[in-house]
Amino acid sequence: MLISDAPALHGAGTAIAVLGIAAILVAQRAMGASWRVGVDPTERTALVREGLFAYVRNPIFTAMAMTGLGLTLMVPSVPALAVFAALIIAVELQVRVVEEPYVTSVHAPAYLDYAATAGRFVPGVGRLRTGAMDVAGVSPPNAVTRRVSCPSTTRPQTALEALGSRTLPGARNDQ
Repeated sequence: MLISDAPALHGAGTAIAVLGIAAILVAQRAMGASWRVGVDPTERTALVREGLFAYVRNPIFTAMAMTGLGLTLMVPSVPALAVFAALIIAVELQVRVVEEPYVTSVHAPAYLDYAATAGRFVPGVGRLRTGAMDVAGVSPPNAVTRRVSCPSTTRPQTALEALGSRTLPGARNDQ
């Protein structure tokens, strides 16, 4: 253990973990019928922009990271830090390589406009600098044709399977 006797640190970790779990539940509830696990290219759900989603595009993943941070603070050890780092890397890959290209393909140009106003994981951080009007300098009707195509498969892709489609068309990240 990195720090063996730090009740304040352990208490803060507990509070952060509990807040993270609560935020996961709130965000999942806000998704309503759009809540799903994984990406099914044949499924079309509504773009959720209310509640926590008004501030960040991935509040469930943000809350998962909060929970992981809290657990790491509760048991501050090298293995806990390694697992927390692995969680952050996995979430980044899932969002950037799988989720964002899929949501862009389904909801462009509305998603690009939304992504220009809501941060990726933290409010204001990771917003796309360009909305639908700026995609390759064309108007929204043409922007729709620049959507990312999702491979037609019968199962959701993993982050490693989708590495070929890593960028959003016409969008630059501000982080």
